[in-house]
Amino acid sequence: MTSSNIIRLITNFSSKKIYIISIFWLILHLIIFGPYSYFNWVTAFNYPPELVPFQDKLLGQGYWNELHAGGVDRLGLGFQSKLGLILFYLLPDKFVFFILSILMVIIPIIYTKKLLIEYFNIKEKPAMFAAIFYGSLFVVSHHLMFSNAVLPLIIYYLEKISISKKKNITILSYVILLSLFWASVSHIPYAIIMIFPALFFWFVFIDNLEFLKNKKKLFVLFLFCFFIICFRLQDLIAISNSFSESIRISYQNNIGSGKIFLNEWSKFINNSIDESSFYFNTSFLIIIIISITSIIKYKLNFYQKKMIQIFIIFFSIPLILPFIKFLPEIFSSISINRAFDSYSFYISLFLGICLVNIINKNKSIFYISVILLFISTLEAKLFAAKSWIKEGSYTYKFESNYLKKLSKTKNENNIFRVEGIGVPLTLFLPAYGFEIFSGESSIKKRSNSEYWRLINYPNEKIEFDNPSRRLRMYVGTKSAYDIENFFNFNLLSLANIKYFISKDEIFNENLIKIKSSDKIWKNLSTKEKIRINFKENFYGINFFNVYENKNYLKRFFFVKNSFHFKNKEFLINKLMVSDIELLKNSVFLNMEESGSDFLRISHPSCPDFNKNIKVLLYESDKIIIRTNTQVDSCILVITNTFDKNWNVYYKNKKDSNLEKGKIFKTYNTFWGVEVPKGNYEIIFKYEPFYSDNKFLSLISLNFLY
Repeated sequence: MTSSNIIRLITNFSSKKIYIISIFWLILHLIIFGPYSYFNWVTAFNYPPELVPFQDKLLGQGYWNELHAGGVDRLGLGFQSKLGLILFYLLPDKFVFFILSILMVIIPIIYTKKLLIEYFNIKEKPAMFAAIFYGSLFVVSHHLMFSNAVLPLIIYYLEKISISKKKNITILSYVILLSLFWASVSHIPYAIIMIFPALFFWFVFIDNLEFLKNKKKLFVLFLFCFFIICFRLQDLIAISNSFSESIRISYQNNIGSGKIFLNEWSKFINNSIDESSFYFNTSFLIIIIISITSIIKYKLNFYQKKMIQIFIIFFSIPLILPFIKFLPEIFSSISINRAFDSYSFYISLFLGICLVNIINKNKSIFYISVILLFISTLEAKLFAAKSWIKEGSYTYKFESNYLKKLSKTKNENNIFRVEGIGVPLTLFLPAYGFEIFSGESSIKKRSNSEYWRLINYPNEKIEFDNPSRRLRMYVGTKSAYDIENFFNFNLLSLANIKYFISKDEIFNENLIKIKSSDKIWKNLSTKEKIRINFKENFYGINFFNVYENKNYLKRFFFVKNSFHFKNKEFLINKLMVSDIELLKNSVFLNMEESGSDFLRISHPSCPDFNKNIKVLLYESDKIIIRTNTQVDSCILVITNTFDKNWNVYYKNKKDSNLEKGKIFKTYNTFWGVEVPKGNYEIIFKYEPFYSDNKFLSLISLNFLY
């Protein structure tokens, strides 16, 4: 069938039929690769309700959030969608995920179309196409990006509320409900960074500053912005706590250097919703064809000029950033590219406006654009199919009975970490409740990243002293391998990693294989991979090997010696070459950080590394252990990631008073404390600067719940 015949066939459909068929086609994508879409793995890994205690994570949330603190030491859900978490708890998770995925496509389509028709007076066809274009970008999202999906809905109702003739108290109620809705469905912190520029561009450029003359509209906007911050205030404060010593600090070096230009510019070209590469293919071609044709052939109208002004600002920000040298702390603390997150929405509006003139003169362009949009979504499906063959769907990654049973062996007296080798095994382990030392977050502690670089060095291309946000175990071989040929096994053992999970065969004299997949994944044929992935889609993931590490060190252990290094460089150089016996018996201290208080060495008569310690409580904000030593000032190591907001208190069995101690950094990454002689309870508490501020805590909790 020729292209002209295809166009002739499409022209026989009414715009309403095309609209319905397009929506059905997008939903079909979610059906084929859902209800956990292949692409939506980020949210899928964070939501399994049977693995997330509802009360603890939603209603009893503490000051500290594990996900954004990084490396200490469990994955948290505090910054996810509150509404989504409630739904996942109350209803079957696959059903909820599927429904939310559909809504994430339908909502932007409906309200983008409404905005174009009601506020731009655009006819149905161009409005419909722009709406479908914007909705299509969400079927390839790696997340339930409702903050972006509901943007046209939020703008639509802010406009409606601001012109409402109802009483002030009713209008206030509407604003509060709208703010609560946005805060409940949005992913924090990215949504906060996105929403303010998005509203600024709409009400300053599209609304042509009319809101400044309309005090009511200005007040509505102020209230909305105020309440969305208040409703997520606790989360924002928790995030701010995590910036200290995070790898984001290293981003300061990029400001003013020109390095940030290419990084931010490349992200700008991609689909801003989720940095999707599909924006660079047919979707990008659609934008070029429609916008260039309209601009060259037809006179620019008022709204096109306003949109072009917005895009000039979008494009100028990456150009300006390399020359900004003031306030580097701000740029080190946020993702600058998240301010661009609304440009896909504005490009979609721009396409609808451009199509108006084109359709009036040449209707075939409209149908050509529809065909290209169909091809664009087909590209996504083909890409997902190819990736699915390699990695499988994420639908049943949480249905492994073996991993569920293994996770239940973890308790206060058996605290351990687990690591997966390769993707997607490295990604879904926290959903089972396993603690992992790896992960991917730009708010990871810098010391955590430095330690991980020592584990992966020299197999990764970046230097070992260059911190990275991507802490993963990757291997580039297709045959069975010795884990020590690719990773620093001693440092993995020191980091409390008891189990390794891999689709491929690994071996080492210190590994015990406790589950086998019998075959090596990388050596399988495409047909075998498809057959295995298809089976796992229905019966749960099962194709993996599990290895127990005989050398792993307990989460809490005493040391008999202490090494004092002049600075971090000397410590790291020694850490890279130390064997497990030295690491187990000797603590490494950086004198630049710990100072002269810890010059004395630990006593050789201190208890063996796994004795005289009983864990009484292990929670995200509080840990209590009991020790009983006969030697004064023994050094106890805890392999949780160091954070200055943790404090330690001692309580003697004979005395109820608490005596505050000091947590110092060991091995450049973990905790260390001195343990006094006798029978003591040692209490570790997470106490950020605001935790004692009852007024601030009360406000944040009230607004959040």
